[in-house]
Amino acid sequence: MNEEPEVTIQYDDDVRDILDRKYYHSVIRRLRTEIESQQDRKRAAILCFEIGRIFEVQMGDLSQASTHYQEALSNHASF
Repeated sequence: MNEEPEVTIQYDDDVRDILDRKYYHSVIRRLRTEIESQQDRKRAAILCFEIGRIFEVQMGDLSQASTHYQEALSNHASF
């Protein structure tokens, strides 16, 4: 039998944080693209809210979170 050795990659916290931030920025870019092409203002508001949640919960950036929550409200008043 020709078995492949198991390889485990160890990341320190700084590297993990950088990778997480890159991932979340990628998600935010995709959501932003969808918002810009969105005709449904309620859907755009929901997407803005989700971006705000990512900034608040995942990235700890309350300023950006607040900006996106406000944008969600401006996209759809009943949101």
